[in-house]
Order: sequence, then C-alpha cells, then structure tokens
Amino acid sequence: MSRTILHEFERRLEERVQRGEITASTRDVYLNKASRVFEVLLKRLPPSVIEGYLKAEGYRGHYGYVIRSLNELVRGKRQTSFPAPPKDQPRLLDV
Repeated sequence: MSRTILHEFERRLEERVQRGEITASTRDVYLNKASRVFEVLLKRLPPSVIEGYLKAEGYRGHYGYVIRSLNELVRGKRQTSFPAPPKDQPRLLDV
C-alpha cells in the first residue's frame, strides 16, 4: 500500500505524541487542519486547474475521476469535516 502525504504527516505527529511533545488531542487538531487545506483547495480551484498543476509537476495519467470524486465529498450537502466559524469571528475572505 502506498502512503500519502497525510499518512506521513500523521506518522510524524504520532512520533511527537510518543515523545510527549504534543497531546493526542493536539495531533487530532493538526490532522483536521491538514484536511482543511485540501478541502479548501478542492473547493476554490477548478478541476482543470488542479489537473494542470498535476501535469506540470510531472504526474502522468488522468485525474478527472479522482478530482470529481473528491469534489463531491467536499461539496456534498452539508458534508464538511469542520463547522463554519461563528459569525463573530473573521473569515478568511474578510481578511
């Protein structure tokens, strides 16, 4: 089985938990934040742009199905892994 960047990030965070540098709760927060990075990119970048970046990086093959499937997960009805910030907190687009 191949490992993704998120697998490696999780492994490194787990090492920090084992060394006592961070708590398991902090590890979970960091993993959630890492997921948000990908979710926002999928929401904001058109699939053709994502595929163009993949090709520019030298990745071969067709990524349309993968990108569309991930987009469905991110854009699904009320299917997000994180709640919207409270109305009194600034949003990224407001900054």
